[in-house]
Amino acid sequence: MADPFFTKLKERNVFKVGVAYLVLTWVVVQVTSEAVPALHLPDWVNTFVFFIGAIGFPFAIFFAWAFEITPDGIKKETDLSSEEAVFAHSGRKLDFIIIGLMAVALGYFIYESRFQTQPIEAVIEESSGETAQQEISTKEPVKPSIAVLPFVNMSSDSEQEYFSDGISEEILNVLSKIPNLHVTSRSSSFSFKGKDIDLKKVAKQLGVNHILEGSVRKSGTKVRITAQLIETSSDRHLWSETYDRELTDVFAIQDELSAAIVAVLKIKLMGDSTALKAVMHKVTPEAHTAFLKGLHYLNNSKSNDEIQTTLKYFNDAILLDNNYALAHAYRGIVLNILTKVDRISRTEGPQIARMAIERAIEIDPELAIAYQYLALNKLWFDFDSKGSRLDLEFALTLNPNIAELYGVLSNLQSMQGKHRQALLYAQKAESLDPVHRFLLGVVSRAYFYQGDYQQALAEVEKALTILPDLSHLLLLNARVELAIGNYEQALLISNKMLDRETVPMIRSMAYSKMGDKTKSDEELDTAIKLAAHHSAFGIALVYCFRDEVEQCLDWLDIAYKQKDAAILRITMSPFLKPVYQEKRYKELVLKMNIY
Repeated sequence: MADPFFTKLKERNVFKVGVAYLVLTWVVVQVTSEAVPALHLPDWVNTFVFFIGAIGFPFAIFFAWAFEITPDGIKKETDLSSEEAVFAHSGRKLDFIIIGLMAVALGYFIYESRFQTQPIEAVIEESSGETAQQEISTKEPVKPSIAVLPFVNMSSDSEQEYFSDGISEEILNVLSKIPNLHVTSRSSSFSFKGKDIDLKKVAKQLGVNHILEGSVRKSGTKVRITAQLIETSSDRHLWSETYDRELTDVFAIQDELSAAIVAVLKIKLMGDSTALKAVMHKVTPEAHTAFLKGLHYLNNSKSNDEIQTTLKYFNDAILLDNNYALAHAYRGIVLNILTKVDRISRTEGPQIARMAIERAIEIDPELAIAYQYLALNKLWFDFDSKGSRLDLEFALTLNPNIAELYGVLSNLQSMQGKHRQALLYAQKAESLDPVHRFLLGVVSRAYFYQGDYQQALAEVEKALTILPDLSHLLLLNARVELAIGNYEQALLISNKMLDRETVPMIRSMAYSKMGDKTKSDEELDTAIKLAAHHSAFGIALVYCFRDEVEQCLDWLDIAYKQKDAAILRITMSPFLKPVYQEKRYKELVLKMNIY
C-alpha cells in the first residue's frame, strides 16, 4: 500500500510542479547565458539568475502543497471542499506545461549538440591545460612535440635560399597534419634562422622535446640534403640521413625527402610506421620553383610593396601549372592582404581573392590553409562571422597545428562575449607559435576584451620582451594603459609607435582624460586627416572615449560602409561601452549578424 504522504504529494501535483520548475529554470539559465553577452550585461547576471532559480525551488514546492489552481482562480488547499475535483484538472494543465518545457529543452539540447562547437573547444581546453601544467612544472613536454628549424643553405649561390627554406617548410607542413603531434609553427621556428643557437634553450622557448635540423648543398645538377632528428632532453641524435640526388625535379626531391623523414618521425615519436601520403599535387619543376620563390619572398617581406611583388611568382606558378592548389591559395592570400591594406579596390579585391582560394579548394578539398584564408575573406570583407567560424573549424580538422586558426577563433569568441573560450583559443595559438609576430599579444587581447586589464598588461609587456618595437603590440599596450587610466604612460608609449595614423588617436584619447581638450582636438583632427578614408573605426573609438556619443555612432556607420575590418571589434572594445545601449549601435550590431 502506498504511503499516504506520498499519495497526498501526488494528488496535489507537487512532483509535477517540481519537475516543471526545474525544467523551466534550466531553460531560463540557458537563455540567460546566451543573452548576457549579446546584451553586454555583466557576467554576474548569470550567477544571479542561477541563484534565484535555486532559492525559488522550495517556495515552488510549498505553494504546490498549500495552493491549488481551480476554475475560479488560485485557492488555499484548506479552503477546497472535498467534492471539488480540481486536482485532476490542474494536473492535466501541468502535464501540458511539462511537455511543452521538455520540448523546448530537447530542442535546445539538439541545437547545442549538433550545431555548437563544444567538442573542438573541449579539445582546446584540454591541450591548454596541458600546456599550463608544463609551464608550471618546467619539465619537458609530455606529448610528442617538434620544431623544424630552417635548413641551412650550404650552396655557394645565396639565391638558392628559397630552396632550403622550401625543404624545411614542406617537412613542417607534413608533420603538422599528424594527429596528437605538437608542431611549432613556421614563424617561431624560422625566427632562429642564421643565429648561433643552443638547441636546449630553443626547445624550452618553443615548448618542444624534439628538433629537426638539416642543410642543403646544391652544385650544378647535384644536390645533397642532410637531416637529423635530435631529442633535446638528452641531446641524442635519434635519426639522421643524407640524400644525394640529381636536381632534375625539385619537387620530386622534396616529396621523397618529406615522406622519408615523416615515416621515421612517426616511428620514433608516435609508435606508428604508417607512411603518409604525399601532401602536394605533382607539379612541374618550373611551377614549383616559381611558387617557392614567391613563398620565400612573402615570408620575408617587410612592406606592402614587397608583398605585392610576390604576386608575380604565384601568378607564374599558376601559368605553368593551373592545377597547382597551393599557388592558387597563396595568390588568394596575397590578394586578401593587398585588399585589406587598400592596394586593391575593396569593391573588386575580395571577389578576386575568393575566386583564387575557391579554385585551390576545388583542386585540393583538404588544403587547410585555403579554408583559413577563405574564412578571413568572409570575415574581413563580408563581416560573415558565422561562415568564417565554420571554415576555420573545418580547417582545424584538416590540420590542428596552424596557430593562426586559433588566433582568429579567439577573436570570434570575444566578439560573442564568450571570453573563457576566447582565452583558451588564444593560449593554444601562443603555445603553437610563441614568437609569431602577428600572434604576439593574442593572450593579452583575450584578457583585454574580457575586462581583465591588469592581466592584459602583464601579457603584453611579456610579449614586448620578444619584439619590443612591434607596432601592433605597442598599440595594444597603449590601449591597455588607457583602459586602466594610466594616461601619461599611454602618451609615453605613443612616442615609440611608428604608425602615423594610430599615434594621434592614442594621444587624443589620453589628452581628453587629462583635461587638455585643445591638444585632444588637435590630435583628433590629425587622425581624421590621415585615417578617415579607411580607418573610421579607430576615429569612432576616440570620440567614444571622449564621451561624444553621436559622433562615435556616425563614425561607426562610416566604418561599416568602408568595410573597415576593425569594426569587427564593435562588440569587443571596452572603449565603446558608452554606446552599448544606444539604438543605432544595437541596429548596427544586428546588421553585422555577430551573434
